[in-house]
Amino acid sequence: MRSRIAGPMRGQDPMDMDMWPLWDRIRVPRMVIRGETGDMPIGETGARMEASGARMFVVPETGHDPAPLDPARIAAIHAFLAG
Repeated sequence: MRSRIAGPMRGQDPMDMDMWPLWDRIRVPRMVIRGETGDMPIGETGARMEASGARMFVVPETGHDPAPLDPARIAAIHAFLAG
C-alpha cells in the first residue's frame, strides 16, 4: 500500500500535489483530528473531507498537532473506532 501511494509522489513538490484522488480511494471510515488554533487552514478542505463522509473532530484550544492525551480526545477516538 505504501509504495502505491509514495511511488507516484516521489520528486514532486508537496505543495503542488493533488491528494484528492488518493483520498477518494480510501474505503474505510475516516476521522480527521485537528487543533482548533492550528495554523493549517481547513475551511474548504475540511468541508470537502466531511462531504465525503469523514468525521471531523476539532480539539479545542490546541494547535496543529493535537496529541490524543486527555480523556475527551481518547473518548472521541474510541467512539469513532467502535463505530
